Amino acid sequence: PAAPALELHVRLESAAGPALDDAGDYYVEPHGNLTPAGRLATATVTVNRRITAEDWIQETRHLELALPGAGWDFHGGDVAVIYPENRDEAVERFGAILAQTAGFPEGVAGSAARLDLVARVERGAAAAEQPALPAAWPKPKLRLPRAASLRMLGKRFLDLAGTPKRSFFERLWPWAANEDEREKLQELASPEGYDLLLDYCLRERRTYLDIFEEFPSARPPLPALLHIVPPIWPREFSLAGGDPSPSDEAGTGTSSIHLCVGVVRKTTPYGRHHVGLCSGWLAGLAQGAPVRLWVRAGPMRLPEVLKADAVPRPLVCVGPGTGVAPMRALLRERARLAAGSPGTGGPGAASSLLVFGCRKRDKDYYYEQEWREMQESTAGGFCLAPPAFSREEQGRKVYVMQRILEEGTREKIWELLQERSGSLYISGTSKGMPQDVAAAIKKVAMHVGGLDAAHADQWLKALEKGGRYMVEAW
Repeated sequence: PAAPALELHVRLESAAGPALDDAGDYYVEPHGNLTPAGRLATATVTVNRRITAEDWIQETRHLELALPGAGWDFHGGDVAVIYPENRDEAVERFGAILAQTAGFPEGVAGSAARLDLVARVERGAAAAEQPALPAAWPKPKLRLPRAASLRMLGKRFLDLAGTPKRSFFERLWPWAANEDEREKLQELASPEGYDLLLDYCLRERRTYLDIFEEFPSARPPLPALLHIVPPIWPREFSLAGGDPSPSDEAGTGTSSIHLCVGVVRKTTPYGRHHVGLCSGWLAGLAQGAPVRLWVRAGPMRLPEVLKADAVPRPLVCVGPGTGVAPMRALLRERARLAAGSPGTGGPGAASSLLVFGCRKRDKDYYYEQEWREMQESTAGGFCLAPPAFSREEQGRKVYVMQRILEEGTREKIWELLQERSGSLYISGTSKGMPQDVAAAIKKVAMHVGGLDAAHADQWLKALEKGGRYMVEAW
C-alpha cells in the first residue's frame, strides 16, 4: 500500500559489526525505583523450586535471585519489576516469518541468517529514506532498542506471545496480498466483527505469531512489523522475602530477593494450551540464569520501617494463595529486626497475625514449615490463625473470611487493630477477595467491638485514612 515516510529507519547489518546490543531507552525506570544507580539490574537465579505437590493442578514456584553489586535498600512490601523473555521456539517461528518478509539485503535468505542480522533503529531525518506505514495510521509510541540482532529482538523485546487487539488487525490487513485473507483480517478489524475477534482471538489466546502463520500473505516489511507488534511489558511481583544487606560481617555477602510465582496455565474453549509468558519463563529458569529487573517501592511497609523512630505496632496480615508473598517478606523482616534488637522479642513484642488460605493442606500450603518455625520463635511475636482450606473436606469450603470470624481469631484481630492500634494488610487476587475480607473485618468490629454497621464503616475508614489499612490486589 501507498505510505508516507516513517519517523523510523531500520538499518540491517552483519552480526560481525560492532555493538550488537544497545538497549537505548527501552527499559523505563519505574516510579519509586530502588535499584542502585538508577540502572536496570541483572540478577542471577540461585533457587528455583516447586512449592506445590507434583500432582497438583497448580504449579507455584519459590525463586531466590542474587542481586549484583552493593547499595540495595528495599523492604518487605516492595516490588520486583521483571522483564521476561520469549521461548526459543517462539524466536524460531519469528525467524520463519522473517524468511518470508521483503526488504532484506540480497543474499540473506532463510530464517537463521536473517535472525543473525543486527537491526539499528534510528528516528528522524534518516527515516525519510524508508517509507512503510499507511497514512491513516496514528503515530505509535515506539519502544525499541537502538541496536540488537533480530534474534535478540524476538527473544527480549517483541511481545510475540501476546494476544492481539483489534488495532493490530486494523494495521495488518493492508499488507495481505491474498483477497480472502484480507477480507478476514478486515472483518476482525471492524467493530461489527467484535464477536469473531472475541471467539477467534481473545478467548483462544491466539498470539501475534499465530496470526502471522495463519495469514501467510500478510507480511509487512520489517519497519512496519516493528510498529504493529508491541514490546514486551515488564511484570510486577511483590517480594516474598530477601535481604538488601550483605549476609556476612566482611560485607562480601550477596543481596537477594525472593519471589512466589503461580504459573499461569490454561486450556481454551477449543483445547489450546496457554502458558503465561513471564510465569512460564521464570518456572523454567535454571540455577545461574540471568533475570533483568528493577526493584521499586511498594504500598506496604512495616510501621517501624516507614518511620525510623516509630514504635513497632501489631500487624494483621490476610494473604490467601500467592497473596502470602508480601506477607512473608514483611513478617521475615520483622523477625529479623526483632532478632537484631535485644528486648524486642517475646510476649511484649509487636504481635503479627497471619490469616492464610489455600485449597488443600498437602497440596498448596505455601511455606508451612516456615510458619511453624516462626511461631515457635520468640522474635517478631508471630501468630498463625488456623489456615483456611477450601477443598480439604468434601462439600465444605472454608475461606479466609470464615477464619477471620471464628472464635479466638476475631477477638485477636480486634485486640490487635483496636486496642493496640495495629495495621491491617490484605493481599491477593482482586476478584472479590479484598471486599469480602473487609466485610468480615467489619463484622468483627460489630460482633466483638459492639459497633453498629454505620460506626463499623467509619472505623474501617479511619484505619484507611490513618495508613493502617492497605490492600495490594491483582
